Amino acid sequence: MSTAPRSNPFSSVFAKITLMVTLCGFIFGGLMVALSDNASQTRAAEETRAHAASVTPLIARQVIGALRFDKADQAESVLTDILSDSNGEGIGMALVNAEGAPFVTVGAKTDALLSVARKAIQTGAEARSEDGFTYAMPLMAGAQQNVIGALVSAWSPEPAIVAARADMLKTLGITAGTFVLCIIGVAWAIYAVIARPLNRVNSAMSQVAVGHYETEIPATHRRDEIGAIARSLDTFREGLAASEEANRTAILRGAALEAGSVAVMITDNDNRITFLNPAMTALFRKNLAALRKFRADFDPDNLLGQRADQIIPQGKQAVSSRDQGQKGAMRLEQRLDGAYLVVSINTIHDPMGKKIGHVAEWRDVTRAQHDEAVVSAIDLSQARAEVSTDGRLQSANDRFMAMMGDGADRLVGTDVRPLISMTDGSPVFDSLAKGKPLTGKMAFTRPAGGQALVLGAFSPVLDSQGQPQQFVLLGTDVTEAEDAVARATEERARTEAAQQKVVDALRGALRALSDGDLTATIDARFQPEYEELRNDYNAALSNLRTAMQEVLENASTIRNESGEIASAAEDLSRRTEQQAATLEETAAALNELTESVRSAAEVAAQANEMVAKAKANAETSGNVVREAIHAMGEIEKSSGNISRITSVIDEIAFQTNLLALNAGVEAARAGEAGRGFAVVASEVRALAQRSSEAAREIAGLISASNDQVKRGVGLVGQAGEALSGIESSVGEVYTFVSEIAVSAREQSSGLAEINTAVTQLDQVTQQNAAMFEETTAASHALTREAESLNTTTARFRISGQAAPGRAPVATAAAKPAPAPARPAPAAKPRPAPAKAAQAAPMSKPAPKPASKPAAKSAAPPAATGGARRATALAVKPETDDSDWEDF
Repeated sequence: MSTAPRSNPFSSVFAKITLMVTLCGFIFGGLMVALSDNASQTRAAEETRAHAASVTPLIARQVIGALRFDKADQAESVLTDILSDSNGEGIGMALVNAEGAPFVTVGAKTDALLSVARKAIQTGAEARSEDGFTYAMPLMAGAQQNVIGALVSAWSPEPAIVAARADMLKTLGITAGTFVLCIIGVAWAIYAVIARPLNRVNSAMSQVAVGHYETEIPATHRRDEIGAIARSLDTFREGLAASEEANRTAILRGAALEAGSVAVMITDNDNRITFLNPAMTALFRKNLAALRKFRADFDPDNLLGQRADQIIPQGKQAVSSRDQGQKGAMRLEQRLDGAYLVVSINTIHDPMGKKIGHVAEWRDVTRAQHDEAVVSAIDLSQARAEVSTDGRLQSANDRFMAMMGDGADRLVGTDVRPLISMTDGSPVFDSLAKGKPLTGKMAFTRPAGGQALVLGAFSPVLDSQGQPQQFVLLGTDVTEAEDAVARATEERARTEAAQQKVVDALRGALRALSDGDLTATIDARFQPEYEELRNDYNAALSNLRTAMQEVLENASTIRNESGEIASAAEDLSRRTEQQAATLEETAAALNELTESVRSAAEVAAQANEMVAKAKANAETSGNVVREAIHAMGEIEKSSGNISRITSVIDEIAFQTNLLALNAGVEAARAGEAGRGFAVVASEVRALAQRSSEAAREIAGLISASNDQVKRGVGLVGQAGEALSGIESSVGEVYTFVSEIAVSAREQSSGLAEINTAVTQLDQVTQQNAAMFEETTAASHALTREAESLNTTTARFRISGQAAPGRAPVATAAAKPAPAPARPAPAAKPRPAPAKAAQAAPMSKPAPKPASKPAAKSAAPPAATGGARRATALAVKPETDDSDWEDF
């Protein structure tokens, strides 16, 4: 079927006739526009020349005064205002002096303007450029009317031409509108007689072309050529309608295959693909990688004309079976990587019963098999049930039925809502009806009695509107697990009772042991798993009794030997204490000397700081004076600026006076009409003269102020030089005082080193005294500890009675007190424990006496305690943890 050429609106007869008439009109109109534009340009040029000749003399009268009195700014302002108010007609102006040099230039064409101006100065008459747009007029002044310069202006006819063209376009628009109306009238007549009937026939055939065969062809009654064409087309329409009815059924079938979601392929008798719908192509694309393992060049987008039996290996077996005479539907199954395909093949016959091809339906059953496997796995391990929205059990798997026990098969189709509840008490079916799933532990009442516990989820199945259609239960039967937990809890309670019995027995035995009874064994037998604990306790108690007996036997020997050690240590301690007292007095005197020198060094340092502050103040004063000098210079500059401002005011007053003079001249020329303006000009001129006098007075005052500022700058400079001398002197004093402070610090440092050496010697001596005192204290403490040990062990019951006590040894108590033999310190108190702490690392600490808990209650012998108080050495108590004694 041939394709109609693309419609072109300019190819119709109507368009061609209309186009020819319009073209003639445009040619005529264009000629008229060209002639009118030429005439407008000529007229605009003449008007521009006349405007230049009339305006330039008026401008010359306004600027002649400025040129005469050398006021370029005033002349430039006048020319600029006139040029800006010319609406673009003025393109440049220049005011030239008598020598031909430019005095003021505004706008463009500077060289051209100067050339015409010089020509006017030379001739003493008006001068024009060749095109007449540049006009120059000589300026004359004085009684002799001497030429003092010239004013030249350049003008452009373009704005006038633009305005004329705008008027012409307006007239042309009216003419064109009239012409268009005429064209429309002619076109309408052509359209009504020829174009409209042809368009109706064409429109009807367009409807027929798109399948509307019932459309009636117009103009079949006409007797001209258009009627003959219409009758022929009507006959053609009837033939198309008949054939369309025959093809409609085939089109509907093809559309169903194209739009269907089932993958369909049609092949001919040679198994070559003649059709496949989009679903078939999508299936091939999804499994493209797996299919290319069977056929490397497989392309799902170019299968038409290819053999269908070469897509999968099972296809060749299907063709072989067909060739052997197999009839009816055929089913093929093919496993791919990650997919499983099923193909159903049927034969296609024509109305005569002749075989014309095959139709194959391809289905991907991978997801269906996967879902079936998942459901099977769930059914093997978990209970599953489906409940309707009204609470009736629809179906359940074997795990659910087994969990519900006897009579579970009668639950199908019944309302199970009363049998289901959450263990935490929350509502079940109210939440499900709202579309909210439930998770947690649920209780199910069994038909035969008892409860089954399920840990899982109860979820609603929602439709597209979010409304529940069904409820699905999926969970694990935890009934046996909960029973096991209950049994474990009971067993744990029994075990705890047995453990409590053991703890009570041990508590009683340990309480007796804490009271000193070493015979309190545990005789009651425990549970078998705790019997070994009882035996171990009894064995430990027996070993402890044996050890206590040995301790009692050794305590007496220790008490006697410690008394002898204490006597020897006290003698050595007295001699060391006397040496320490002498060194202490020496250290105190040297310390006073060191403090005196240190005070002198501190006073020198303070004097050094005061001199440094004085030096800093002198430097600050110098900086202030320098800033004052700079400020005076700034004041002087400001006075100069004010002088320049008064000069500007004077110049403004002069220009105002000049303008007032020109205004008076113009008012005089105006006669009676300008008399009022002449009075105003006279007042302005008087005001300008007063402004000029005031400016001169201000300039005089500023000049006097400058003289005073210069004198102030000189005085401030002299003050700065004096402060610089003071600053230098203070610096020298600061140097001398700094040297004195350094010498004092060095002397103080030397004496401090000597004091440190003597102090260290004193510390070593005191450490020796502390060591001997520690030895003495340790010996006495050992004696007391032995007595305390004897007293403590007496509290223990070993064999039915308390352990026998021993009499205390009186060796140490019988010794004379060592305090009277030692001379007391003279005057200065000895340095306290800090010295001993500083010197502790310098010598090996004495052994720390063993701390005994019972020693706290035992009082030391009276003689020994008195000796401690009589000396300057303080013996630490037995419970102190430090390694050295304090002095």
